[in-house]
Amino acid sequence: MEFLVATGNKLAAKAILHQEKETLMSEAIHKKLLDLVGEYLAIGGIPEAAMKWVATKNARECFDVHYQLAGTYRQDFPKYAKKYQIKYLEQLFNQIPYHIGKQFKYTEIHGEYKKRELAPCLDLLCHTNIIHRIHHSAGNGPPLGGEMNFEWFKTVFLDVAYRC
Repeated sequence: MEFLVATGNKLAAKAILHQEKETLMSEAIHKKLLDLVGEYLAIGGIPEAAMKWVATKNARECFDVHYQLAGTYRQDFPKYAKKYQIKYLEQLFNQIPYHIGKQFKYTEIHGEYKKRELAPCLDLLCHTNIIHRIHHSAGNGPPLGGEMNFEWFKTVFLDVAYRC
């Protein structure tokens, strides 16, 4: 909703808020919203990137905001990790975007790394909310987390549009 308002699509946000559950949305509004979802997925939800998009409609400038933010995170790694962990942290940070939508497997991280080396670093990235784990659940009934498998998960970044 913030992205819609920030990009001057207040009517689209209003249409969503006032949409009746039982009523189908008009085809024209639905198509417009799908286009805006695509725009959001490309630009992301970082306010500065959204503001760049509104001002310039230049995706490169938006991506530069993401690169600067990623650089800031990398600069902070030594503050939160042990010295020997930094290379593992950087490797995970750089490779996780390539594993989005798939079950995360430590063996698929490029390099000769072991789970015991990478797991604490993944925990650190999750603890700092840079990365989120989405755990598998059978979903057979409430509570949904009752059948959660903590070893089977996917990872997502804090923003949908992050580029390595």
